[in-house]
Amino acid sequence: SLPGLLWHVQAANKQPNGPKLNSLTHYSCRNPEKLARIAEYLESRLQRDLYRRKTGHVFVSMDIIDNLIKSCQRLDNFICTYLAMVTSLLENKDPELQVWLIG
Repeated sequence: SLPGLLWHVQAANKQPNGPKLNSLTHYSCRNPEKLARIAEYLESRLQRDLYRRKTGHVFVSMDIIDNLIKSCQRLDNFICTYLAMVTSLLENKDPELQVWLIG
């Protein structure tokens, strides 16, 4: 799946794979009916990576959803999922993850 490929190489750098992110963003903006499903996938991935303490992957998830919010006009499809992801970061004890919210 395209979202899964975003974590493949770049998680160590705490950044999504740039060309794949551009493809996902373009796809999402052209198919806004898919945004909710993509956001749900990102949230489940975030929860799994928080549990496994894969900080780099958590940053990738948040950067992807942040990019989608900035690029797509239809926020109503996934804003609740985004807020759930932010809440998960706030509830996490890892200060590095909470710094992402501030920065």
